[in-house]
Amino acid sequence: KAIKWWDELNLQGKRKSAIGSVDAHTFYYDLLGIKIKFLSHKYLFGTIRTNVLICEKEKINKQDILTALKKGNSYIVNYKVGYPNGFYAGISKRNGDSAIFGEEIDFVEGLKFYYHSPYFVKAKLYKNGEKIAEHTDNKGAFDILEKGNYRLEITKNFKNWIYTNNIYVK
Repeated sequence: KAIKWWDELNLQGKRKSAIGSVDAHTFYYDLLGIKIKFLSHKYLFGTIRTNVLICEKEKINKQDILTALKKGNSYIVNYKVGYPNGFYAGISKRNGDSAIFGEEIDFVEGLKFYYHSPYFVKAKLYKNGEKIAEHTDNKGAFDILEKGNYRLEITKNFKNWIYTNNIYVK
């Protein structure tokens, strides 16, 4: 329901960025007088996180992180499925111009949404909230044939792993 709502907001032109996190609450169960810890903070904080993309030229500080989050230069990762070291994706033109999550790019012939993963994955391309294509590999590229809001959902071993923010093709 949350993803559908998010897609609807973006279709209305509101350009809302997704941020993934957990609401950590450790539970204790009493089993025959023995307290068992269930869903510890250490476990929960190692699951869903938001990875922020900051230009190499920028400093990593509070202001730059907040600016990147506001722009949508980020993606959500389930770290229990896999670490995203080496993951990258974006839309590029033949001339080398490109856009990352949260940015916009002008539509031209030959536009591609590429991805690279450190693992063998299923990458699903969404346009305006509707799945339009998928690949199963550690890297690939989808042809962008028209304007719209494009994002990826990536699964690894049949488990949800990465959700990217939209790239806006104008």
